[in-house]
Amino acid sequence: MSSLSSVKITVLDSATLFEGIDTIYRYDLPGTGVEEGWAVNAVIDQIRDMYGAVWPDVEVVIDGSEAATDMLSRTLLNKGVTAYSIEALTDPVIQESGSQPSHEDLFQIRRPTEHTRQLPFTRFHAVLAGIGVVIVGGVVLLVGNSVRTDAPAHSHAATVSTAAHALGNGASSPATSTRRKQEVPPSRVLEYQNVVFSVPQGFKLEPRDDGLLVATGDDPNLRILVAADPIHNVDPAAVRREVEEMVEHDPQLTAQSDEQMRGSEIVTQTYREDPGDGSSVLWVTWVQQNNQVSVGCHSKTNATIPQKAACRMAVETLQLKN
Repeated sequence: MSSLSSVKITVLDSATLFEGIDTIYRYDLPGTGVEEGWAVNAVIDQIRDMYGAVWPDVEVVIDGSEAATDMLSRTLLNKGVTAYSIEALTDPVIQESGSQPSHEDLFQIRRPTEHTRQLPFTRFHAVLAGIGVVIVGGVVLLVGNSVRTDAPAHSHAATVSTAAHALGNGASSPATSTRRKQEVPPSRVLEYQNVVFSVPQGFKLEPRDDGLLVATGDDPNLRILVAADPIHNVDPAAVRREVEEMVEHDPQLTAQSDEQMRGSEIVTQTYREDPGDGSSVLWVTWVQQNNQVSVGCHSKTNATIPQKAACRMAVETLQLKN
């Protein structure tokens, strides 16, 4: 640790240890709380309190379980903070050069997961909003341990039908419908629990321990992030106001003009997230079937037209099964 702006975080079963300009034990932040997500915000707040003058120009080395390290590093990176596992310090390249992991390395981090755990409440820095708690991250309450990428034929038909209805301005003639069908490129239906959506061919879906669904395809610079969080009968207008407040007060977020890609019956909100690492995430969020649904287009640099088209397909076709 080479400077005062460096801190080592050790996530223990019973506490989280902060070693930097001060040494602080937080027994109210156990390892399980970090892994499950509910203690992550407090960990971030503690680091910010210690290094408020230079935040977010802080280097964080994390020593803990794979789940805890993944949860903290992901959140910190998306706040523009340099963060990596203590194992990275044993990398021969890093030892020789003294350099930090490059943005390319960080962007392509894929921690292997042996199994998918059922988490009651987790976070990803998608900056979604819920009532009663400020949700800093792509929040999703999804249970189960299976991912289906080949949905039954009737599911695919229902998804395509709904997307066509959302995009259309009225009934189409048989000739128009036939022409549109011919123009639609091949797509693939991805399904996880109650979430179903279409993407271009070549994509696969991966649930993360933090609860986020991540779709990746042939383009290594694009990830489509999906979250569905129950709002528990909260007024959808109140959820939208919370999103507006969060976007207005978070310097990493910028409101974008909304194209209402879900049609006139569903109000969507669009904003851009700039994590500070050169990448960007364009988020579209809306309330549907008592859930707040969010789709993020995470590109390594400015999104290209093909990347935007792939994300649009996910937004327009996403459905929640009962």
